[in-house]
Amino acid sequence: MHKITWIGAFLLINNMVIAQEGKEVPQKVDRPKVENRVRRSVNVEPLSPKKLWELGRVTAEGLSKDGSQLIYGVSNYQF
Repeated sequence: MHKITWIGAFLLINNMVIAQEGKEVPQKVDRPKVENRVRRSVNVEPLSPKKLWELGRVTAEGLSKDGSQLIYGVSNYQF
């Protein structure tokens, strides 16, 4: 059991390192852009439970072999 814990921890750390490689993290936030989005979202009506059920559920199915495209599925429910 102890071995499995170590293997799991190694895999988790390894995946975190791989996910961070090659990605630049912006150091500054474009304040006017963020403020404009906040102002526009103030007048938006909140989502009702009925509206949430009307939205499709997106699931990640996989990646292309070269990792440049995501394969996804959309599920819709009707009552």
